[in-house]
Amino acid sequence: MSTIDLVAKIKTSSKRMTKTQRKKRLVEAHIIKDNGQFDSRYFSRTTVNASKRIIAKA
Repeated sequence: MSTIDLVAKIKTSSKRMTKTQRKKRLVEAHIIKDNGQFDSRYFSRTTVNASKRIIAKA
């Protein structure tokens, strides 16, 4: 399967997901933590701090 086909498949499946299912996918991929902040193991301090400020405003 080519990368283009894979991206198209992911986009199609994500349209049918609920917000909770999308969040679970991001947590399992270590993109965000359970609290919604970016995972500091994979993102810069600047990005993590920005996510903390955004969450604090909500």
